[in-house]
Amino acid sequence: MRSGAKTVELAIDANRAKELQKAFEEGHQPWRAEVLPVAANAIAEALGSRGDAVDPPDSLTKRLVTECEVPTEAVVTGEGSQYSYSVYLKKLALARKQQAIWTAVSIVYAPR
Repeated sequence: MRSGAKTVELAIDANRAKELQKAFEEGHQPWRAEVLPVAANAIAEALGSRGDAVDPPDSLTKRLVTECEVPTEAVVTGEGSQYSYSVYLKKLALARKQQAIWTAVSIVYAPR
């Protein structure tokens, strides 16, 4: 990551994670099972809400790669039109019927 990198620690709400897991198990938001779309949506939501110009999630997903993935943690990296990203993800909620969903826990980004 280049100099000038900033880190955004994402607030994790255990109850919200459980709600999202339950919704996923009921067939909603199936993309939450994959690290790339979860990372792209986290970037768009977290940085977009801060006023940073970020690419839309669908576009950004195509520009991200999984650097490392183990059963409960993953690191995704890539570049948008203005920033380079590293997104750290975890599986937080216990799955009842299916696999657990991914949750972004932090984003490191720097101007390209």
